[in-house]
Amino acid sequence: MGEQLFNGKPASAYCIPYVFFRKGGFYIVNLSGDEDVLPNVELNPGTLRVEDITGRVVWPVLALVMK
Repeated sequence: MGEQLFNGKPASAYCIPYVFFRKGGFYIVNLSGDEDVLPNVELNPGTLRVEDITGRVVWPVLALVMK
């Protein structure tokens, strides 16, 4: 039996942690890369900012670049 797929990608591809900041807190989501940040932000209204583990701001900066 092969590896389980999520959105057409193997589960092992989701290994990059991103920090999603919201009012009053934050949570960490493992994604496969920056391209997966915007869809997750759109599904989670109230997200204020997303950073990678180095502190690089990925969103809202990424949203401006992708328009």
